[in-house]
Amino acid sequence: MFGRLQLAGIRVKLIQLKDEMEVCVAKEDFQRAAELKRNISDLEASRQSLITETTPGTTEVRTEKVGTL
Repeated sequence: MFGRLQLAGIRVKLIQLKDEMEVCVAKEDFQRAAELKRNISDLEASRQSLITETTPGTTEVRTEKVGTL
């Protein structure tokens, strides 16, 4: 159960970071966007590791928001 709570927290943080990264790109703050992208990559790796450790044999379904131009 604790692993699921951790996963939920990571998912929330990933959404927040991705939203913030989009804002930074729109404002052309590419340095901050790159920093956020590294943080996102680290969190995604942590999430995948946690999934593997806590729920062997199951996979998480992932959805992503796709923006339009």
